[in-house]
Amino acid sequence: MNSNIFWSINGIILALVFFLIPKIQAEIGLKSIIVETDLKPVFTTEKFLPVQHDVSWQTLFLKNPFISQTEMEINKKIISNTNLSIISSKQKNIPMAVIIENHGTARPQQAGLTEANIVYEALAEGGITRFLVIFLNSTPKRVGPVRSVRPYFVDFASEYTDAIVHAGGSAAALQKLYQLVSKKILVDFDEGNPALFRDFTYPKPHNLFVNLVDVSATFVETGLKSVSTGTDINPVVLPFITKEKNDSIDNQAESGTVINLNFSRSTYEVKYKYDFLEKKYLRWNGGYKHLDAISGKQIAPRNVIIQITDYYLADDAGHLELTTYGEGPIFIFSDGWMRKGKWQKKVSENTKFFDANGNQLILPTGQTWIEVINVAGFET
Repeated sequence: MNSNIFWSINGIILALVFFLIPKIQAEIGLKSIIVETDLKPVFTTEKFLPVQHDVSWQTLFLKNPFISQTEMEINKKIISNTNLSIISSKQKNIPMAVIIENHGTARPQQAGLTEANIVYEALAEGGITRFLVIFLNSTPKRVGPVRSVRPYFVDFASEYTDAIVHAGGSAAALQKLYQLVSKKILVDFDEGNPALFRDFTYPKPHNLFVNLVDVSATFVETGLKSVSTGTDINPVVLPFITKEKNDSIDNQAESGTVINLNFSRSTYEVKYKYDFLEKKYLRWNGGYKHLDAISGKQIAPRNVIIQITDYYLADDAGHLELTTYGEGPIFIFSDGWMRKGKWQKKVSENTKFFDANGNQLILPTGQTWIEVINVAGFET
């Protein structure tokens, strides 16, 4: 056989292999997710339907008859961070939020969770939990794996940050993001932004990461103004008060050294055990120590808050919605004690946490995990 023909044929075969492998990996990932959705989580009697593909914001808006082509073009510019006003001051410690997945395939490469200030955990769909990770004063170069956003994560994120990093999302979440971005309440970093990258050591879709140094540099280098205030980066108002030493433990506190959370099934069961020496709550995820891939350390927040709310089925695709407005009970774990309190969110106000006496909650300084669950999935 002619050597040129031989090498041409081999070249075509190699090209096909490299083209098909990511698609096969994506299909494997999709099938594993669909298999997991055919279950009955503890908070509902309804059986979940197979999850549809999350859509990009471009697809959503192209199909939305209520959004004009002009609005779409404006939104593209806002999302790509080229249409915001310039200011002279240079900012540091830009508050940022990242959506991180907790699918079993993603856990070995989870990075950035130990460096966050606040982490929310809530169900996405099919019994799978997902994290909204808030960084207030650190910029890790590798955070992820980044996955798609949900409406309630947008609600939570907008209370802390000016920037949210994600990879697509449900139609309802992207619609809510579009509204906030259009009003310049949030800057959106979706897949395709240079700050996000894939590590092909791992299969898609569990291999997308973000460099928060690059996200922060988008604000600093271009002088982007705060999308919340129009001047400086919006100061973050936490739902609780932090103090180096917590003197607020009263006679209503009970022993709180072990926490068990049952979001759906054993692979998403969460357990915390209080470490008296470190004064932190060591975390287990699905029966195993929950480790950060970069540091190798077990995740161990100083505080854990259990926020009780209602989950409900939002659409036929199996997407969930949960109640973020109104009020409900919370269980506060810090320093080995458990206290009761309540969360409250009024229209046009941020969420606030209160203790049993009606005073704003005081927590010792340190990382705080907020577990958003319904009452059926929580026990101490």
